[in-house]
Amino acid sequence: HICAGGNRVHVTYRASDGNGGIRSASISGTTLTFAAETVWASNFGYASGGQDLMDSTIQVGRIGGCYDLSADRYLTLYANATESSYLYAVVSQLTDANTGAMTWGTPVVVNSATSDVYARGVQYDSSTSRCLVTYKDTASGTWAAGPGKAKVATITAGTNSVAFGTEAEFEDGGATHINVVEDPNTDRMLI
Repeated sequence: HICAGGNRVHVTYRASDGNGGIRSASISGTTLTFAAETVWASNFGYASGGQDLMDSTIQVGRIGGCYDLSADRYLTLYANATESSYLYAVVSQLTDANTGAMTWGTPVVVNSATSDVYARGVQYDSSTSRCLVTYKDTASGTWAAGPGKAKVATITAGTNSVAFGTEAEFEDGGATHINVVEDPNTDRMLI
């Protein structure tokens, strides 16, 4: 997943070994210069180059995320494959652009049921200074028949904590490859 913010480009990913990672790049003209990789080692375990324990037992499923411009933080969602693919979210902040070091909040459960998140299914809404999180809830049926759901995420300014609003269903079955875009001309989010 790629997002931009804080005059940088950020790439989050899941490696073939189950670890999550993030790399941040500065932009000069048409040249990207990447800082060191921050690996969520031990299957999404240690953030900030091994300094901050998040959860050393998690296998990462799909990842989605966005940069919250007003909070100057990143919101990353992931399916926790170790815990029946429940949907989790964690807030992070780039603390050293040269090394790529990040500080992390505490992961929180977004949906305590089997879920699927898509890279472009999370979007910052500049008109409300919040993020829209979309996902597929596959616990209520087969993967193909899972309904599409959404929640609004609000990152607390100056912290790495996030709160979620009430869940809303936008598709009653078969939601897949969910994308969210902001229409700045109408102050609306399109799913």
